Amino acid sequence: MRSSQAPSPESLALGASEVVELARVMGWHPKKLILFGVEEEGVSLGDGLSARVETALRELVGLLRDELNAAHASPMS
Repeated sequence: MRSSQAPSPESLALGASEVVELARVMGWHPKKLILFGVEEEGVSLGDGLSARVETALRELVGLLRDELNAAHASPMS
């Protein structure tokens, strides 16, 4: 889903199933869909990321890099 508009605050609160349904309604039908995520420990202003979330994000970046490299190396069928 590419759009020239910034996402609305409401769209940032959607869960995975709502995002998939929104994409379907908008006519976006990928051949392959992989979801990645990091669950927050808590949310408060000004505290930054917890050590656990920072670690999870580093791992997530590695997983995303691996997935993108694999997708680039072999086109999806």
